[in-house]
Amino acid sequence: MKKLDVKKLFYNNRFVAIFSIVLAIIFWLVINMAVNPTDERVFNNIPVEIDTTGTAASAVNLEVITQSVQTVNVTVRGERFALYQLTDSDIKAYASTINVNARGVYNLPISARLADNSSSDSLEFSVSTATTTVRFDQKETRTFSVRPFIENVTVAEGLYIGELSVIDNTSVSIYGPLTELNTIDEVRAVYAPETLETLSETIYPSAEIKLYDESGAEITTDLLEISPGNTCYITVPVMMDKMVDLNVRYSNTPSTLFSLPATLSTERIEITGQSTVVEEIDSVNLESISVNEISVSNNTFTRDVNIDRMGVSVIDRSELPVTVTVDMDGYSERNFSVPISGHHVVTGLAGRFSYELLSTNVVTMVGPADVIEVMNEGDLYYTIDLSGITAPGTYTQSVTVRMLNNASVWAYGTYRCDISITETGTAG
Repeated sequence: MKKLDVKKLFYNNRFVAIFSIVLAIIFWLVINMAVNPTDERVFNNIPVEIDTTGTAASAVNLEVITQSVQTVNVTVRGERFALYQLTDSDIKAYASTINVNARGVYNLPISARLADNSSSDSLEFSVSTATTTVRFDQKETRTFSVRPFIENVTVAEGLYIGELSVIDNTSVSIYGPLTELNTIDEVRAVYAPETLETLSETIYPSAEIKLYDESGAEITTDLLEISPGNTCYITVPVMMDKMVDLNVRYSNTPSTLFSLPATLSTERIEITGQSTVVEEIDSVNLESISVNEISVSNNTFTRDVNIDRMGVSVIDRSELPVTVTVDMDGYSERNFSVPISGHHVVTGLAGRFSYELLSTNVVTMVGPADVIEVMNEGDLYYTIDLSGITAPGTYTQSVTVRMLNNASVWAYGTYRCDISITETGTAG
């Protein structure tokens, strides 16, 4: 290998020029370090930290709510060698909380130091902003009921808006500073479309939860946290009033087509409810009248309205209950003794049992006069349900009296018979 001849390099003009520049820089650095051993650097946008640990503020559970200065520029002056090894993460700006001991607003001095708390005697720190305005307060969680509210909503002619209700989130928890919490007087779930909305039926919109003070002004702040959320669903019921007829109903009738004429103290009533439901209703029923309560002499009854549609009600109940007078013109009644044997229909008895009627009744039969006049005891029979019997014995059972081949006659009153049940064997 050819040996490098350093002496010849100095006969090369390009090498000499570069070598001279490098040597000059080295001399400048050495002289500058010797003559000016210190310098200063500016570290920009250093966050201002506020720590209350171990202070009076911490003892009374004070927290930082707002601070006016978030970052500062920190100027550090000191020995060049140490200074130029620092980075932004080595610098910490902080506000002193030593005088904070109660809720309120404080002007706190801002200082700076090394982040690791190491000795910094050789360094001097200064900040671009001397103080920060900081608000301290205690925080807690409170629960408030939510009231539904609508704006910019109307209804079609003949309809009205009923009582609003909250479907979910009937109450909310609000967390934040006591100062803001103390101003809350009401929490509303507000549905407010941008343009006027005309409703013809009930809706279930999403509503925004808003806070209001005692003067009714809305509280707008980002310092309060609402849970489980800032929205909920509400019911906006669109209601209708309507006059409808009243119907008389009969129960325990001898046939499904059975009916009796009657007059009512009130023929029609006014009902209210959601529009889509009420508009389909033309009549409502009164509470039923059992035919075994009706006779020629006992034909006046009072009955309330029996509305089986959810959310529908009577507006004015002053005319209730309704007096029902069953028209018994052309009807008569007679007493008969029902035969004890062969005149009964038994249902529900297990096959391993047999039965025997031990008693019968004298019954009052009511019906059209021409039918009652020609009736005889052989036209009557019992229907008896024995499905509840599971063991032999003597039982007293309710019975229903019917007339053979006639669905216009009924028994007035209630009747019972004694029945003997014996076990005959295993049902096949």
